[in-house]
Amino acid sequence: DIDGALEGWGLAMGPNAMMDLAGIDVGYLVRQENVLSDERRRLYSATNRISEMGRHGQKTGAGYYTYGADRKRTPDPLIDVIFREEAARLGIAQRNTKPSPDEIVEQSLRQVLLWDKVKDCLQRKATELSLEEQQKLCIARLLPVKPKILLMDEPCSALDPKGTEAVEELLWELRGQYTILIVTHNMAQARRASEECIFMLMGKVVEHARTEEMFVTPTHRETADYIEGRYG
Repeated sequence: DIDGALEGWGLAMGPNAMMDLAGIDVGYLVRQENVLSDERRRLYSATNRISEMGRHGQKTGAGYYTYGADRKRTPDPLIDVIFREEAARLGIAQRNTKPSPDEIVEQSLRQVLLWDKVKDCLQRKATELSLEEQQKLCIARLLPVKPKILLMDEPCSALDPKGTEAVEELLWELRGQYTILIVTHNMAQARRASEECIFMLMGKVVEHARTEEMFVTPTHRETADYIEGRYG
């Protein structure tokens, strides 16, 4: 359902189809090399089970989907059974009814405060939206997969002050639902839009502190010099 919603929304493929293309076994092998928390083991239990069945994606003819010689994908009822069994085994309650693709789209757009703006023109090209609205749309496209972390690299670099303000307000609206990690060279934005800051220099972490502490009483000389504009 999520794949269908996102692809109907303009993405080339949804997250499950993308995993099939990349190879489900890649993530599986990485997880076997690392010690995972109980929560992360629960998160990946169904995907691990699929990989252990030899369903590694397109290259084996089956993953989240099954594939013919032309690599055209077909939904497989077995995958739904696996996810339901794992949910029952782990005591995860499921909804009695699945959201429709339209409901998934609407919920995501409402979360980024964009629904009222675009609800009557969902078939328009995204490039017809303002830069601020395009940034909100980029964030909305991530939400159906229920990420724990949103990573944003210079999310406001192309925006004017009004657009920057709107995106920063959205970030505060989303806090608590997601861990949001922003990469920025804008010192003012780092101070306005964060609760914690990490200062990195030449690829190394110099300091990590509450935002107000770092900007008022930084611990390291390099941090203080950067904040005060002595370099950078």
